[in-house]
Amino acid sequence: MNEPFDYTLLRAIDSLPMVRLTADLVATAPINESFWVGAAVRNRFLKAAQCIEMSPESGAATLREWIDKIPLAADHPLYHHFQGGFPKCFVPDCTRISLSSRGFSLGEGEVVRLSLVLFGPAIEFVEPFATAVRLMASDGLGHPLVPLEVVDIHWSEYPVSLRTFAKRVIEADTTTVELRLLSPSSVTPLGTPGEEGYQSRMNGFPSFYQIARSLLFRASTLTLLYAHGLDHITSMDQLEPLVERNMAFAQGAELLMAEIARSVCRSTPKEGRNTLYRFTGYTGRLTFGSVARQLVPLLGMGTWIGVGDNVQYGLGRYSMRINQ
Repeated sequence: MNEPFDYTLLRAIDSLPMVRLTADLVATAPINESFWVGAAVRNRFLKAAQCIEMSPESGAATLREWIDKIPLAADHPLYHHFQGGFPKCFVPDCTRISLSSRGFSLGEGEVVRLSLVLFGPAIEFVEPFATAVRLMASDGLGHPLVPLEVVDIHWSEYPVSLRTFAKRVIEADTTTVELRLLSPSSVTPLGTPGEEGYQSRMNGFPSFYQIARSLLFRASTLTLLYAHGLDHITSMDQLEPLVERNMAFAQGAELLMAEIARSVCRSTPKEGRNTLYRFTGYTGRLTFGSVARQLVPLLGMGTWIGVGDNVQYGLGRYSMRINQ
């Protein structure tokens, strides 16, 4: 690249604090669940959150009500863009419970680990989130519901941010990065017949450009909602050029190895409904060479925030290894 890297957007994203809440759970009896683990955990957690009372200063009666609130004024130009949809202030990490896309089973006495990554102001309410996890565990998972015992629950003492993932020194301009896609990850939709756009020609394959762009866009929108680094942005049209400016550095990456498989998983139906939603994505390993070192911290942050579609259901989880 002839143009210097513009750190403006990454400095703004660094204003987003994150905390990981981790719970070790033990099954009190065999558990069988035919739905995707992330959907089961997400839905049971949100049901428990409805029962957790909040303090008056939170501005919400229950944790679920607080989670569903968009922290933008109703007259903010982006309020309607973000209003509704799925909870955005946290994501579950269920990769230590199961990696199977076809449901999961736990034996009696089996210990598993659930993590929630909390963003921005959610870290101030980590204790109500922990209480909701305890209630979810006591209510149980599976069909029929089987309670889990909470062996340990804790959270990081200090928040992390983008700069946490920039501590590793990379001397060269580029490096080699291996991404292990732990849960189904989808950054490019499958093409729709008749469409002429670039993404419709990707056949759903997760290129480095699409992974990096998805991460940068997601980190930016989380910053818009839950931090103050991008308060000057009042429309998505203002954000797009900032994202694309940094993505010029993603175009030089080279695919060195791909060992991936497409996975399909099902969500649990909503209460009182029989409709099932299907999630698709890739799991496996991708190795990219010639990765610009400026993008490595963003890839590291992605191991916390997730990448691609349906991260609120525990999809898009991955681990990263740098091979210098």
